[in-house]
Amino acid sequence: MSGTVSAPQSPTEWLIFAVGVFFIVSTAVFLTTENFVTSIEMGVSSMAITVGLATALVFTWRRVSPIITR
Repeated sequence: MSGTVSAPQSPTEWLIFAVGVFFIVSTAVFLTTENFVTSIEMGVSSMAITVGLATALVFTWRRVSPIITR
C-alpha cells in the first residue's frame, strides 16, 4: 500500500464503511442541530443509502464487467 485508496472489496469492508458513514453523518448533524434523535435518524438513513448504492454498484459492475473485458 503506497498511499493508494481502493474501494471496499469484501462485505465486511462495506459494513465498516457504512458504519463510518453513519458516525460521520450523525456526529455532524448532532453538532449542528444538537438534537440526538434527529442525528441518529439522519445517520441511519445515510447508512442505508450508502449500503443501497454500494449494493447497486456491485451488482451493476458484476453484470457490466464481463461485457467490457471481452
